[in-house]
Amino acid sequence: MTGAEDYYKLLGIQRSATTKEIRQAFKKLAVTMHPDKNQDDPEAHDNFLKINRAYEVLKDEDMRKKFDMHGEEGLKDDFHGGNRYESWKFYQEEFGLYDDDKEIITLSKSDFEIMEVAHKIYFHNFYNKLITMRERQLKCEWRELAQELAGVIRIGAVNCGDDWNLCRMQGIRSYPTLVMYPTAEKYHGDRTTRKMVKFALKSIQSDAYTLRSEEEIEDNGLPWLISFCGDSGDCLSSTATTKLSAILTDLVNVASVDCHKDEKFCEKLGVEHGTFYYPTAEVAKDEGKV
Repeated sequence: MTGAEDYYKLLGIQRSATTKEIRQAFKKLAVTMHPDKNQDDPEAHDNFLKINRAYEVLKDEDMRKKFDMHGEEGLKDDFHGGNRYESWKFYQEEFGLYDDDKEIITLSKSDFEIMEVAHKIYFHNFYNKLITMRERQLKCEWRELAQELAGVIRIGAVNCGDDWNLCRMQGIRSYPTLVMYPTAEKYHGDRTTRKMVKFALKSIQSDAYTLRSEEEIEDNGLPWLISFCGDSGDCLSSTATTKLSAILTDLVNVASVDCHKDEKFCEKLGVEHGTFYYPTAEVAKDEGKV
């Protein structure tokens, strides 16, 4: 290896590749070039070590910078890894665990630092490189959580095998550990989608209204989406109302009305149940659209 571009060529990527793109490129090569799948090739082990070393260097931001500047020569005193690798099954089933999930953001150390500076709301899953039974059980629930909260809260994942220094700095001592940011509050409840959604929604500032009379309807220049809960028919749950208000902030006022408690208000609007859209701030009878 004589130049910075060689590791990139080995993985078939551009020098501008992101950490995720580096990981995806390596995985694609790993499942085809792994010695387990090429037992008749006497050079399979050495060839795999080359791409493994390339990945181990390029995934690490500091090592990557040194390699970009000085090539392999710049790594002699700092990096002696890349000589060990996992089984083919690991790369096929567990490596890059959440990379194919559009709703889940796999964060590197630099991504994490940007998130902290911006004080963005993230719910993170810190997991180990070698997936444990607890992590396998959580995997499906975490994906469901990400789909459930898409557009509401950012759902992230950090591979502590790759970013061990980041995990150490965040005080992660067991896997998987779930943490809500920017408060850094750890989640210790049941690892079910419903319970995790409920916990996550507590972290957002919801502008959802609970209306009891016409006097509570503000004229802030935005239309209204109001869900009326009565004896029959569907209405939005409190969870759905909170999520909608977060997604539609500054676009629509989201509200709910309990027609059991505020029967006269519902009668005045001519509504028994259902969800209605009012194009203007004038919430009046026959103005709502289903």
